[in-house]
Amino acid sequence: MIALYKKLQEGWIPPKDVTRKYWIGLKANIKNYSDYLVGYVGICCSYNGIFLGSYSGKTQTKEGIRDYQEEAFRNLLKQALKLKDVDFINISYDKLEIPENSIIYCDPPYCDTTKYSGTEEFNHKDFWQWCRDKVKEGHSVFISEYTAPDDFKCIWSKEIICDLASSNKNKRIEKLFIYEEMDYTNIETYEQQKLF
Repeated sequence: MIALYKKLQEGWIPPKDVTRKYWIGLKANIKNYSDYLVGYVGICCSYNGIFLGSYSGKTQTKEGIRDYQEEAFRNLLKQALKLKDVDFINISYDKLEIPENSIIYCDPPYCDTTKYSGTEEFNHKDFWQWCRDKVKEGHSVFISEYTAPDDFKCIWSKEIICDLASSNKNKRIEKLFIYEEMDYTNIETYEQQKLF
């Protein structure tokens, strides 16, 4: 995804229509394709955004024919306009150099949920300790998760329908947490700036 975003910053326009045959060929021979193209096809041309899970194209729905690739294409180009000044870095969160007094938004792999195949196991205990440490260093840290340790406070929640697997549609409560020792005085300012 980072390679894709960097390529979009350069003005690259992804293919608007990827055929099933092309998708299957890319999936079978990833090393023969550029990282940015693999990122695009892997997410935007795959069903429900599951990386190279299954092909997604035009589908008959209750409302009529829906072109998922075209929707993803338009959405990506819309986002690209806002990416020009973003620095994308592929590094572990705990190795990232963070400027003093930063606002840190974390969206870790959710605990006790389906994992992406081929990814390493995420150490949730170490992650939550890292969040505590960053708050103590003076940062404002916001964490998106379903659950958190007892010393974290939920400041926002919303019910969502999780349907990454079409046979497993269920409702969950998406939440935004902060560490209880974080200075709360800036929360209204963050809300006004629409940071969450």
